[in-house]
Amino acid sequence: MKVRNWTVEYDSLYLVTGPIFDSVMPTIGPHLVAVTKAYYKVLLQKRNGNWIGIGFILLDSNTKVDFKEYATSIDKVEEITGLDFFWGLEDSNEKKIESSIGY
Repeated sequence: MKVRNWTVEYDSLYLVTGPIFDSVMPTIGPHLVAVTKAYYKVLLQKRNGNWIGIGFILLDSNTKVDFKEYATSIDKVEEITGLDFFWGLEDSNEKKIESSIGY
């Protein structure tokens, strides 16, 4: 819900969400669909002309939690997933944005 609110509050917002894969994962159903234990969200937001970024590592559960407990840098999400988010940004901006936790 918080991300939905941010889409209205800020000038621009880019969001990427996906699973975090483990080397061994439980499966369900007759087709043995793998079930992840966690997923990520990374956001690039433009506020008052300035870009900021934030990442989240969230447990895949129905439990309601304070999202701030799971906030981290985009760099940390990249380290865990092996992905490179927002690579199109100028390098100096990318380093600054992805290394901090912007609210």
